[in-house]
Amino acid sequence: MKATLAIIALTLVPFFAHADADLDKVRADEKTCLDQNMSEVGMKMCEGQTYEAADKILNATYQKIVVPLQKSSDAGDRETLKRLVTAEKAWITFRDAECSYEGTPDLGGSNEGLDILGCEVDTTIARIKSLRNEQ
Repeated sequence: MKATLAIIALTLVPFFAHADADLDKVRADEKTCLDQNMSEVGMKMCEGQTYEAADKILNATYQKIVVPLQKSSDAGDRETLKRLVTAEKAWITFRDAECSYEGTPDLGGSNEGLDILGCEVDTTIARIKSLRNEQ
């Protein structure tokens, strides 16, 4: 298992070498969009686009970790994969519940959706960083 994890780590070094550059771009694009779209509808559009970009990065990050584990015949790697999948499912449940809660200050109001989208962006970016730091 240690050999497989070392190979995974070496494989991920180039991928994560500039790990925050893609996230910095997502945040810069978000800021530019928000600066140009000050209406509620415009801000929701910007946050929706930002969430989609962050989610795409999250999925790519996850796949970079999962694929080598799936290909491994090592029992420890299989257990790591099982626990990662369980953690990711729990994280999705947490994200959805947390962001729903984050929307409660504007419950029933027009900004509730914006609050939720903003939370989804922040939570997704935090998860990306967490997954990258574990490697």
